[in-house]
Amino acid sequence: MKILSLVLTITSAISGLWASYKWYRASRVNFVPFEEVDGQLIPVCDVGTWVQALRGTLQKSGRMNTEAAFWTAISVALAGLSALATLM
Repeated sequence: MKILSLVLTITSAISGLWASYKWYRASRVNFVPFEEVDGQLIPVCDVGTWVQALRGTLQKSGRMNTEAAFWTAISVALAGLSALATLM
């Protein structure tokens, strides 16, 4: 059972590192209220464009946060299983 515990601990650590990378990427989503005109990005003063850009940013960040939370849960579950394996 020591081998199983070790494998679960290492797997938990790897998934925890992957989750932290996902959290980091989710925190770096940029809000870009620009329009592309003739290949150039031009700032927009239109409120509708700002709202649409903000909505897109929040949706992308939300998807990334969901994935990061999933990997965090996997990491915690593996750590718990590792602790149980040491008791056996």
